Amino acid sequence: MEEVARAAGADSLEFRRSMMQNHPKHLGVLKSRWPKKAGWGKPLAAGVHRGIAQFMGYGSYSAAVAEVSVSKEGKVKVHRMVLGVNCGHVVNPDQVAAQVEGSAAYA
Repeated sequence: MEEVARAAGADSLEFRRSMMQNHPKHLGVLKSRWPKKAGWGKPLAAGVHRGIAQFMGYGSYSAAVAEVSVSKEGKVKVHRMVLGVNCGHVVNPDQVAAQVEGSAAYA
């Protein structure tokens, strides 16, 4: 999706939002406050790149922004990730945080 947005000359987040107009829960995750917390649209340090991903599964809607770089040796370094999730009614917020953080670590 990143490559399609880039080929269209569009911002990745805005491109995804335009594609999700008929999918309100997907769109809701993309319009929540986490893109601003991720610094979406702000410049990055030289050699650092930012990308966005979106997922729906197990009754939850989520999206993430990752800031990464690749060393001269080809090693990928994840500098930062900001995640947003709509999992419906939450009984135990700590369990949701653990699940989201564990999913990011597993990925």
